Amino acid sequence: MSKLSNNLPGLAIIRTICAFSILFGHFYHFGDWGNLELAPIALPEIYLPVVTFFVITGFLMTWSFLHEEQATGDISVSKFYKRRAKRILPLYYTGIGVGLLALWLCGDKINGNVWGLICLQPNITHLLGTTPFPLWHYWFLGVEVTFYLLFPLLFKISRQHRLPIIAGVAFLWLLAKWGAYIFLGKGFVYHYLGMTQMDTILWGSAVAILFYKQQHWLIQICRSVWFTIFAWALFLSTQLWVPMLPSPIRSLVITVISIMVILSGFCGHPILENKVSHFFSKISYGIYIFHPIMIYVCAEGLKLLPFQLGVGASVALVILVTIGIATLMHYL
Repeated sequence: MSKLSNNLPGLAIIRTICAFSILFGHFYHFGDWGNLELAPIALPEIYLPVVTFFVITGFLMTWSFLHEEQATGDISVSKFYKRRAKRILPLYYTGIGVGLLALWLCGDKINGNVWGLICLQPNITHLLGTTPFPLWHYWFLGVEVTFYLLFPLLFKISRQHRLPIIAGVAFLWLLAKWGAYIFLGKGFVYHYLGMTQMDTILWGSAVAILFYKQQHWLIQICRSVWFTIFAWALFLSTQLWVPMLPSPIRSLVITVISIMVILSGFCGHPILENKVSHFFSKISYGIYIFHPIMIYVCAEGLKLLPFQLGVGASVALVILVTIGIATLMHYL
């Protein structure tokens, strides 16, 4: 087998689009704080970027493991944990500190379970409704951390039958989610299975394995210009029609579309690669961490002005401050 590149073209622009979609999605959930009143201009539900980031997580982690295994004969779980901890934890805890400090400075009460955040379980506190404002968005990071802890072990022990095992677990999780919706309704079990998105992440992993094996038919499809156009047309129009789909299949549909867009990057179309998208891809994690916190901080700060800033100026201020802090934290 010829070795495929560890660089995946097109991921930078996908991350950039998702990062800015989340920016406007956060305005919906946090934008009415203080005097910003930004919710009317925001995306009402941010289905696309969150699910796409989960797919990218599964795909990239698996792709990296496959390259490491090909180069060394095995994967080092301990080294992976160290790399992830170095990448995730500093910003994770900095965000918590900044958020809690902002609450204290603004004279607002810390109303929620801080220990759940500190123990890397914000997804559980989110389900229980005990995550302190303005850190509600940390649930996403709790899901990622859970996957980071469990998936390397699954990947390592499933070496002989990796693809069917990973795809099988994804399918069982999907069935459990649909079963919970049908028989139990939109209760705790359904929300836990849906929010955890384990099936979504594992589908990304399964496709990475399939593509890494260089399945000729799959590569030929993905290198078609028409496939790229179709994938991106679906990807960019998702927000228009996905909200009309029944709840249990939304994430599955976006998962398929996200996989199509990721694989279309192998066409190497120039528009998918540029310095701007690479820059925003690098700071996308910081943008996610600090944006809701900066909405709160800017809203409280704007209350001190003798005049009220317009909606456009308020949006620009929050976005610029968020990007500035995310950039600073990236280079520290």
